[in-house]
Amino acid sequence: MNTTKKAKGEILIEKLLSGENIALITDAGMPGVSDPGEDIIKSAIENNIEIIALPGATASITALVVSGFPQIDLYLKVSYLLKVKIELRN
Repeated sequence: MNTTKKAKGEILIEKLLSGENIALITDAGMPGVSDPGEDIIKSAIENNIEIIALPGATASITALVVSGFPQIDLYLKVSYLLKVKIELRN
C-alpha cells in the first residue's frame, strides 16, 4: 500500500472510531474489489468496525467484499478463468 493511500485510510478509520459514519462509493463496480476500498475494509475489520454492505448484482460478491478475504482479485480472476474453461469445453 502506498503512503498516501495508507494515510487516507488511517484518517477514515480514525473518523469511524470516533463515531462518524462514512460511505465507500465507487463510480464503477463493487467497492472493495480491485480498488483501494479493499484496504479500508480490511483495516475496519481489524479495528472491529461494523461494515454494512449494500447488495450489488450478486450476494456472493457483496459477502466476499465484507468478509475481509485476502486477495479478492485473485479469487475473482481464478473464478472467471474456471468459468471460461468450462464454457470452452461445452
